[in-house]
Amino acid sequence: MFEVRTTVDIAAPRQQVWDALTDLGGYQRWNSVLHHLGGTPSLGGRIRLRLTPPRGRSFSFTPTVTDLEPNRRLAWLGTTLVTGLFDGAHFFELSPTEDGGTHLVNAERFSGVLAPLFKRLLLDVDDVAYGFGVMNEELKRHLENVDDAR
Repeated sequence: MFEVRTTVDIAAPRQQVWDALTDLGGYQRWNSVLHHLGGTPSLGGRIRLRLTPPRGRSFSFTPTVTDLEPNRRLAWLGTTLVTGLFDGAHFFELSPTEDGGTHLVNAERFSGVLAPLFKRLLLDVDDVAYGFGVMNEELKRHLENVDDAR
């Protein structure tokens, strides 16, 4: 098992960050990495997403929502073929900052019998972290209403 973890502090209250993360249909307004294709986040429910990594090929997947704790944690599990082969448990964790903003953790734990092989041969951990970082910064800009200089 291995984990890719990124963080960002956003000058917006947790409720606002939570609303943006759980409004999957709104991702197209701010997120160039993860695109919503269908479903709504509900515990045990499935959502359809398309991932377009900044340094990789796009692919679609249908994870199951495994945790939905309002204003605190949203998590889903994506599997490859069968559970336990190569799984990605993605999660967002929100906590308050001293100035009234939100500290966001955007991370994924990869596990399964093929995880070591994927890590060595097929999955560039630095690229995954870079993609999460891009997503973090896009969410920060969106919620802080900072002009996008791109």
